[in-house]
Amino acid sequence: MCAADVPEIRGVRGLTHRQALRSVAALSAILITTGAAYAPALGSPFYYDDWLGIARNYYVRAASALPHYLLGTSLDHAGTFKGLWRPVTILSYFGTYAVAGVSPTAFHLVDVGLHLVAAAILWALFRSVAIARQQTAVAVAIFALHPLQTEAVTYAWGRSEQLATVFAFTAMLSYARGRAAATHRCRRTWLGLAALSFAFALASKESAFFCPFLILAVELFGWHGGSLRGTLRDGRMWARLSPLLMLAVSYILWRNALFGAVGQTEPSRGVGVWSNMLTQGKVICMYLGLFAVPARQTLWWEWPRTSELLQPGVIAAVVLLGFLGCVAVAVRKSRPALALGIVWFFVALAPSSSVVPITIVMQEYRMYAAVAGLGLVCAALLLSASPRPPLAGRWVEYRRWVGGRPLQRTGAVVAALAIAAMTTATLKRNLVWADEAQLYHSAVEVAPWSATAQQLLAGYLELRSDLLAAEEHARIAHALDPWRREAQFPVVAILLSQGRVKSAETEAARALKTTGWTMDAYLAFGRLAAKKGELEGAESYYRKALALDPQDVTANFYFGNLHLQAGRFRQAGYFLQRAHERDPLHVNTIGNLGVVAFQTGDFVRARAHFEQVLLANPESAIARDYLSKIREKMGE
Repeated sequence: MCAADVPEIRGVRGLTHRQALRSVAALSAILITTGAAYAPALGSPFYYDDWLGIARNYYVRAASALPHYLLGTSLDHAGTFKGLWRPVTILSYFGTYAVAGVSPTAFHLVDVGLHLVAAAILWALFRSVAIARQQTAVAVAIFALHPLQTEAVTYAWGRSEQLATVFAFTAMLSYARGRAAATHRCRRTWLGLAALSFAFALASKESAFFCPFLILAVELFGWHGGSLRGTLRDGRMWARLSPLLMLAVSYILWRNALFGAVGQTEPSRGVGVWSNMLTQGKVICMYLGLFAVPARQTLWWEWPRTSELLQPGVIAAVVLLGFLGCVAVAVRKSRPALALGIVWFFVALAPSSSVVPITIVMQEYRMYAAVAGLGLVCAALLLSASPRPPLAGRWVEYRRWVGGRPLQRTGAVVAALAIAAMTTATLKRNLVWADEAQLYHSAVEVAPWSATAQQLLAGYLELRSDLLAAEEHARIAHALDPWRREAQFPVVAILLSQGRVKSAETEAARALKTTGWTMDAYLAFGRLAAKKGELEGAESYYRKALALDPQDVTANFYFGNLHLQAGRFRQAGYFLQRAHERDPLHVNTIGNLGVVAFQTGDFVRARAHFEQVLLANPESAIARDYLSKIREKMGE
């Protein structure tokens, strides 16, 4: 251990035993409350990209795929997430699967734990850069308990955002420790840990790129007291920052080299920088609105892009963001905590809301690290360290927890009430995430114009056999975005499930004119041919689908069903097993594997499959019927 424990920064003194106990008690209370608020998240199922990136991801279960994690050529076997280099995230999924299998509860438990770790590191970070204990407590409580954080924590695929933030906060904390180190050896150790943590952050998600620039903001508003000239002339600071900046440049070069070879899917091609900046200005204002009043959160946001400056929404965004920037400049010396919080928000959000065009314009989980900055802003406004007006306050320690002044007492009461309201809202939001029906219906209620939200609800209703409602929402999704590939063929599947073959045939022909022969088209026409009894035609379509992607779950499932329908049990078992390897939680695949095992006389395996079906669906009459037959065959 190094001997540099308490940085010698103005406004910070060595903690007494009583102060240390208060800090530990406050942090413990925040972490316990956060754990209780996120308890319902442990019962949440997998959603959306969780299935492709985790449950159906071959790489998550295969140790032989480790080189692919490091090369980052894809995040799943089919290349669905090609263009995202996140080996640390995938390795974390691999580790979770190795311990607990494809258990949503296990993945959510790890994610909640990461959130608690992030809050604890943030506490240590704020204290290391001279934020008063009371302001630190409020800021960390807001970061941990604000309902806007729910998506990043409860959405298993959002772990990349958490990992990137945890490692980025660790890098910042290590930098602060290294800056205050008493010996050269200790300083090098801490700064080396900062560089290593930043490298892990970048390998978790590209949004961690904000880390060195946030450190620069802390240098400006913390250790240099808001003096821009003093910051720029600090040669030692640039020497400390140089390894992180070199890592950032190397990361950009690596991404360019990698994506030039394998392509990219995340950035949106053909979208101009100017249009993206104007759109993101409005999105940032929406983020601020959700932070202030998190009343209408949704799983999926769809924002139309804009390219005209003279629009009311764009003008309002420019005015608001410009005002916040002016406030940060005006109070940079008198209220550095307030200025740092404003700049923190913009810097942490910059990788996803700036000049880089991204296909999905807005997602709540992107606010994960930025909420810490807004929490610091609220803490600085509510808990002024001086009885004078806020703009004249100074950045010093409070004499007591609440202080002895009316202004401090009022701010503490307001902060406590706000945090209590956030805790309640976060608990309610987690209860929504734990219920698939509520989550999908709430997404449509908040954003009925979202084609994706309508499509997600249609898919959920189809799985629950509510076919009429599923058809309605699928048609709405198509009407909202007629050229969206994912909205073309779901209606065909729903019509086939209803037995309306002629209507499905007409719908498939219409969709084919829009999409051409894609995977979805081959599968739709294969199902249509199988429904009409044209088994050879269906087999031809499924083979063409598998030629596009031999590992596709749906294609293997339907081809296996076709062989099962034709009485070719060996071939059926082969393709159904391939589908099961990619998606171990798919109940229909498990049930059909049970039928294959029963028909081939493997009653022990058939029993295991049907018992697994009953665990997922206790009301399955087919599974109960087969189990009864198995008991008769085995003489039980």
